[in-house]
Amino acid sequence: MSRRWINLIIIGLSVTVMQMLIGSGLNFYGLFNPKMYPVFLLLLPRNIKPVFAMLIGFFYGALIDLLCNTYGFGIAASVFICFIKPYILQLIYNKSIEEESEISVKVQGENFVLTYLLIGLFLFHLFYFFVELGELANIFYILFKTILSALLALILYVIFYMLFCSIPERK
Repeated sequence: MSRRWINLIIIGLSVTVMQMLIGSGLNFYGLFNPKMYPVFLLLLPRNIKPVFAMLIGFFYGALIDLLCNTYGFGIAASVFICFIKPYILQLIYNKSIEEESEISVKVQGENFVLTYLLIGLFLFHLFYFFVELGELANIFYILFKTILSALLALILYVIFYMLFCSIPERK
């Protein structure tokens, strides 16, 4: 197993623990409900076939649903984000898979990774809250909740990254 996969597994486990301990407890009048676990799915290598990425998303979402008691919303949103991930990358990063399969700060830079994670987290939260609420009547409430939750999830991930990644690894 390569070092990159070991790092991804560690990120996946630590983000899962962060989601259970911090993310599930943050709920300020129903507005802040950050989901940090899609960061693991967004940072999966680009050269994974989409069907395998969606299988990973399904099982990872099922694990989160079991641990956080969210009734399948995590599965649906995780599979969605794994499905839409290549299109997000194609939209903001036009290099081929063979050139760079890794998505990291040291390969693409901080601006790209933050932009990519923000778009991915926004779409994940938007889909998650639409599935959770099941209606379009409160579209502005859903959008407001999505923006706040995605920004808070990104801030929490950046804090986690800065605390636990060494300085040479960040550059």
